[in-house]
Amino acid sequence: MKYKVRATSAYKENNMIDLELNKIPDEGEEWVVDALRKDKLCGENDYNVVFAKVIEEIKEAEDIKIKEDEEQVEEKEIKEAGKTKKGMKSK
Repeated sequence: MKYKVRATSAYKENNMIDLELNKIPDEGEEWVVDALRKDKLCGENDYNVVFAKVIEEIKEAEDIKIKEDEEQVEEKEIKEAGKTKKGMKSK
């Protein structure tokens, strides 16, 4: 999963260059990161500083495909269960 993050003022206050962006992001600047990078930017770092906040989770195509497949299987099972009940003969 990917995440859209927004820079806090911590980059400028601590005069920290983001090595992936190769610059000091402005407060409010947004970009996309992976889960590990998100954790580091949100405070799980050596400085215990929140450099960015998550503003959106971005579902990747693979995640969406899995969810669609699960929904299709569920719909098929519901349809098959309905046919079985209708097709049964009562004694």
